Amino acid sequence: MKITILGAFTDGLVESFGSDKVILNVAKKVKNPDTEIDYKNLGKGLTHVDDGDYYAFHLFCETTMLMGMYEEQEKGADALIMGCFYDPSLLASRGIVKIPVIGGGEAAMHLACSMGEKFAIVVPNYECQHIQLRNALTYGLRDRMIDNRPIRAITRMDWSAVDPSKIIDSFKDTVRSCADDGAEVIVLGCWAWVPVLTANGIYDVDGIPLVDPCIASVKYAELFGSLKVAGIPWISRKSMYKTPPKDIADKYFSQFK
Repeated sequence: MKITILGAFTDGLVESFGSDKVILNVAKKVKNPDTEIDYKNLGKGLTHVDDGDYYAFHLFCETTMLMGMYEEQEKGADALIMGCFYDPSLLASRGIVKIPVIGGGEAAMHLACSMGEKFAIVVPNYECQHIQLRNALTYGLRDRMIDNRPIRAITRMDWSAVDPSKIIDSFKDTVRSCADDGAEVIVLGCWAWVPVLTANGIYDVDGIPLVDPCIASVKYAELFGSLKVAGIPWISRKSMYKTPPKDIADKYFSQFK
């Protein structure tokens, strides 16, 4: 099976601080032996990892991700993963792409629901929470999150420049505050920085499991990809994800080239 992860960034951004290599290393820890995983950037999109916090740029990212998913489906992958916890254009992509499309945020939240009764999300900065809370509501999972401040940020810092131990210490403190309010599972709310935790062998805090969106999405991609390969339904095309004829879809997407 072949899985492609699409990063929502311009070329060279995540490579500049090595997140692409960390993401691939984390993915390879949990993938099946016969699974091939590739990481690609869209080549256009966010020019800085924090720019998605501005809603206008987030919408720009959704458009570029939708275009990228549509084009990438013809390049031999059995499943595609959105390398952004915001899941930009996830629902739209599923309705236009003929192979499984996995959003790391959705996969991580669903996995957390299978691991405990209540979960919370820890993010790198405060501005992240608004889009992520809207996504949780869209996925129907708000009731499975803790009641009080279900999305919490670590201390703001330039995590590409600081010692990883400072990120880890702030993260652990934030996890413990979530646990005090009833969280049994913690979802790591970003693709670009949270793999540093998994890469350093941190899979739980005081017995509270940490769900890495990279790991969750790889396993979901393998599941849905294997269903498709076996000829077993992996998505409903009845209504929400009804796919338009290819010639009509091509006509719309050609306007953005």
